[in-house]
Amino acid sequence: MVTPEELAALQRGDPVPKGKAACRYERGPGPWKFRDCVYVYRDGRLRLERSCGGEAACVVFSVWSDPVSGDGTVSWKDLPATAGDVPQKVTGLREDGALFFDGKPAAWACTEVLESDRKNGYRKKRFGR
Repeated sequence: MVTPEELAALQRGDPVPKGKAACRYERGPGPWKFRDCVYVYRDGRLRLERSCGGEAACVVFSVWSDPVSGDGTVSWKDLPATAGDVPQKVTGLREDGALFFDGKPAAWACTEVLESDRKNGYRKKRFGR
């Protein structure tokens, strides 16, 4: 179970190293139909990017959320009606930075730290957050 302190740190964007734009988390191996990635930005907002694999690999959709609520609930904005099995609640945050959603055992590990994300309005910062 995620503690209130861990949720507050996630809301502040603390998992993102100082001066960086975001951290990209990818769900661990399993019987998933899609490859899902969650980006945690320095302002605490989340972005979910769902991709399909194979020869026709592409992004199926990308949605944003506000910072995680006090109980860990993630409120996705403009989620497509066809989007099933998307993370709804942060239920764990390990010391190594792995995230857990919806009480499921699959860990979402940090696979990349983004210097900037200009496409989404996050430029590289030299000082501070």
